[in-house]
Amino acid sequence: MIPKISVVTRAYNAEKYIRECIESVLGQSFTEFEYFIIENGSIDGTRRIVEEYAVRDERIKAIYLEKNDVNVSAVKLLAERGSGEYFMSLDSDDWLEKECMKELYNGVKETGADIAVGGTCFRDGNKKELGMRKSDNAYFIARESIADAFRLLHQFFRPVWGKLFSAALVKENLERINEKRPSYLMYGGDTYTSLEFLKKANGVYLSNKVLHNYRIHPSSVSYKYYGERFQSDVFLFRHAKELLQEFGEVSKENESFLFAVYFNAIQDTLNVLLASKENNLEKLEQLAVIFGEQTTKELFSLYGNEKICRLLKDIFHLICEIAGSYQDREEFEKCLLAIANVSGLFDNCGLSGKFVMNYRNIMLLALENKWTEMKEKVIELLAEKKISLPEEEVMLNILLRLSALTEDTNVFLLANKLLVRNLVKQEKNEEAKEVLSEIEEMVPTDPDIEILKDEIKTQ
Repeated sequence: MIPKISVVTRAYNAEKYIRECIESVLGQSFTEFEYFIIENGSIDGTRRIVEEYAVRDERIKAIYLEKNDVNVSAVKLLAERGSGEYFMSLDSDDWLEKECMKELYNGVKETGADIAVGGTCFRDGNKKELGMRKSDNAYFIARESIADAFRLLHQFFRPVWGKLFSAALVKENLERINEKRPSYLMYGGDTYTSLEFLKKANGVYLSNKVLHNYRIHPSSVSYKYYGERFQSDVFLFRHAKELLQEFGEVSKENESFLFAVYFNAIQDTLNVLLASKENNLEKLEQLAVIFGEQTTKELFSLYGNEKICRLLKDIFHLICEIAGSYQDREEFEKCLLAIANVSGLFDNCGLSGKFVMNYRNIMLLALENKWTEMKEKVIELLAEKKISLPEEEVMLNILLRLSALTEDTNVFLLANKLLVRNLVKQEKNEEAKEVLSEIEEMVPTDPDIEILKDEIKTQ
């Protein structure tokens, strides 16, 4: 029998899940397939399990590697050895619904599409459902309509797995795709490959059924930080835009969608970066790169919204925190570079671009240890009363550090009192109470203490 579908799974140390994966393939209602399993040099019981199934079912073609090779390409193996009319990839910890192959195969045969894709159910390691991605309706999307349907299709084309690709489409394009692929593209590599196939496809069959189950693991590459991750974010934005240009002028709707995808990507990258074990200097270097990137500047200038503003303010306060406790000149200069790169992005975000640059100029004085001049500049800025409450909070915290450095007790006490009032106005009562408690320890008989307590109570 010549198989109609060639399936591939690459497995490494997958003994916990590989049985369920293999059983889901062998249990398909569609039976005309061959199944390649690449046992990638596992050091657990994976190889033994694969050997067991290979003996049991002749459709399984096991390939055993002596060492784990992260560069082994499952799709390339199908292109070289697969004899099916269509190709499918499946991760070793995922599994298919019983009708998956039948539904996708019938879809491509009825429509003539080069690619078929169905819905996915996302699950944790214990199979608990976390969410679902599916189309409300079944569609055939012809090539001339791909740009119009791109916002719908994109979510399904981020991974390679869980879909059928025409073998001819893969074989004709894989070498070109691999040659163009950047060497740093690990995170997002599947998205690049899938979209490259979409770019050359004659059409897509989109099923409205959930056909694939995907396990989410926090240890996956999506949750790890590495130096080229942001490069990948930028590349994928530009790559998707270039793809759309193949179909004509990029519509405003598609451009807005790409920027939304890019925002989510850099938000994830920032969260992973800030939670990583990188030291502060390395984090600041990456922040400077991220906010200095032209695509990021375009994003914030064109699509300012509450989520973006909140993200920017969080990043700025982190930079301020690092700047206030810098270890050496190099780290501090990196901090100021990061501030310079974000300064123009803050208008209408509670922290204006002008204020951010004022902050940078004030902090530049610290490089020369001009503490008194610094203090005077801060007081001057506060006296103008043209800054927002979040900006005032930043300046008051600087003033507190400066008054401590210059041993100016009067200014230190005044700055603390002003900070209490500032926090109350921002409805940060718990923080205000903490600051007031510190004042009371310093000057327990100060008459302003009771006044400030009343202001907190009446807020």
